[in-house]
Amino acid sequence: MSRLSLSPVQRRAGLLALVLVGLAVALAPVVLAAVLDKTATRAVLAEAPARGAPGRVLALSSIVVPGGIMLAKHRHAGTQVATILAGRLHYHVFTGGVDVYRTGPDGTPVLSRRVEPGKTTVLAVGDTVVEQPGSIHQAQNKGKATVHIVLGSLFPRGAPSAIPVP
Repeated sequence: MSRLSLSPVQRRAGLLALVLVGLAVALAPVVLAAVLDKTATRAVLAEAPARGAPGRVLALSSIVVPGGIMLAKHRHAGTQVATILAGRLHYHVFTGGVDVYRTGPDGTPVLSRRVEPGKTTVLAVGDTVVEQPGSIHQAQNKGKATVHIVLGSLFPRGAPSAIPVP
């Protein structure tokens, strides 16, 4: 029996394909619920106490924002990093600046721009925002296509995912 030999690039591509298929299967119910309900949904994919940050929880979540939906003005109790996987999101900052990153040619994050208070930017596929406590912001999917976001958060244990701001 012959053994299949794959190059490192082929192995990485295969692993990436496997991960994407797994995410698609895992997120299908969330996407369907969001499309039918016409509300944004958040699904926690993984969560664990952060050993390096006592009293805090590290979480990985998926957000689905159907077309035409506006997320309420809010802030977070900790740091959150969010990457746009699909769609375009209009993102407005009220207080505290928010940095937007893109992946550089060498695979490392590169600061693309900073959204200052009172400014709006459009986040597209591949854009990553870093939201710090005290940054008040709001987002809207002004298009028809669903926006998919994956995010990591480091929040105090028991803190809500978002704190509404009037």
